[in-house]
Amino acid sequence: MGFVNWLKRLKSPLIKVAVNPTTQRYVAGAVFFLLITALLSGSLFVNRLDVTPGEPSTVLVQAPWPKVIQDRAQWESNKADAASKVPDFVIANDDVIKGLADDLATAFSVLKTTQADTTLDDKGKVAKLKGTIPFTSLPDNVLASLLKDPLNSVTAAELDGSRVIVDTAKDTKTGALNNDDIPALKDRIKKNLDQLKLTPELGTMLDTFVDAKVSSPTLEVDRETTETQRKKAEQQVPIPEHAFSTNEKIVGVGEVITPWIYTVLQEYGLIQTLSPWKSAAGIGLVVLASMAAVLVYIYTFKREVFKKNAYLILLGLVITLVLGLGRGIISLNLGPNYNSLLGFLVPVAWGSMLIAILVDSQLAIMVTATIANSGCAFPRRKGLNQAVLLQHRINPGR
Repeated sequence: MGFVNWLKRLKSPLIKVAVNPTTQRYVAGAVFFLLITALLSGSLFVNRLDVTPGEPSTVLVQAPWPKVIQDRAQWESNKADAASKVPDFVIANDDVIKGLADDLATAFSVLKTTQADTTLDDKGKVAKLKGTIPFTSLPDNVLASLLKDPLNSVTAAELDGSRVIVDTAKDTKTGALNNDDIPALKDRIKKNLDQLKLTPELGTMLDTFVDAKVSSPTLEVDRETTETQRKKAEQQVPIPEHAFSTNEKIVGVGEVITPWIYTVLQEYGLIQTLSPWKSAAGIGLVVLASMAAVLVYIYTFKREVFKKNAYLILLGLVITLVLGLGRGIISLNLGPNYNSLLGFLVPVAWGSMLIAILVDSQLAIMVTATIANSGCAFPRRKGLNQAVLLQHRINPGR
């Protein structure tokens, strides 16, 4: 009897605390906070793969639902290959070509002026020519012969020689793109000049001019046009895609996880990334802030609801049921044609109407907004079926 009486005295304070309305509110609030947080963060604590590319897989992983995945790494590689196959767009170096034409015109101008100079004798004329390229490298007998050539022959040689030199130098097939191409360019120009059937001294003069003045590349790469053409080639490269079907193998036991397989696992949300506890803590803060907002609204504008614990517990039950039903419908995996939050809409509408009917219509709007805010914590397509994946898609030892 003494023990029973002691037990009654021990229980009596506990019973008083349990039936206290304030205590009930705190307990109910804590329970609903834990339930809602667990519903929203439950998918974070599931089995995901902690792997990196290059490692062998320890489990068989299958595609949980149909999904088209783009291999962007391969796409970038294909674009780079397509761009590398586009040759440089080569154009004539206008400055070099103009310089050749001007220098040749200057040489013939000096020759014709010297021929017409009546104040000098033959030796004086030869000495005068010696001051201009290409005459500086020519022997006196060749210079003397040049001074005796008819004016029409000199003029014809100037026009034809300039045309041959300029056209050969600026042609993208025969010109020189770099210093290594210059010797071959000189040979081509000289061969083309030989076809003009000039007098020996005029031919020698032009050959000497080519040796002296063709010393720089006559072609250059048009960087802007080349880059434009390469970008067009890249734009024509399609993105490689693979359409995975349900239960299609992604990677088997012992198979090396390539960058492509790693990308697929990431797209399906099967790769362990950040610690789930940090995300769960963030979700808990969102839930706490949402509950506080609802309670402040009720205390400020709906004081009669705030005074009744039954209403508060009813609101907590409705919100918990809405989130629970949403979680359940989403976990059914409605397929790729449905948004991952589609199953969240029907329970929200049901909960809003229920609160509007049983409690208050304005409060229903506030609660609906709060539920919508909490629903943002639901995982999107990549992670919405982790519970199913755990049971059916990641199969250790198979």
